[in-house]
Amino acid sequence: MKKGLMIVNLGTPDEANPQKVKEFLASFLSDQRAIKMPRLLWQAILHGMIMQVRPKKSAALYQKYGPKMGLLSSSRIHQGTGSHDLRSIIRSTSRICDVV
Repeated sequence: MKKGLMIVNLGTPDEANPQKVKEFLASFLSDQRAIKMPRLLWQAILHGMIMQVRPKKSAALYQKYGPKMGLLSSSRIHQGTGSHDLRSIIRSTSRICDVV
């Protein structure tokens, strides 16, 4: 049996500011495929707690680490250093296949 590792980029905000991060998080975290929970309960948690605090904290992290890792827009993610660093780490023991 072969084993594999799949890394999926679920997207990034367009800019590293709280408003753009809030838009990204609201879209991503409202997707029922991402969060398996009763919808009404999850929406209450999401908009009542998470969306009040997380965008500002996440924006600060994107500002700090995003430029270093190429994590600011989905169009640039494939050119970011993060994917290349990962490739170099596992290339010696694995086969890498880019899927776009």
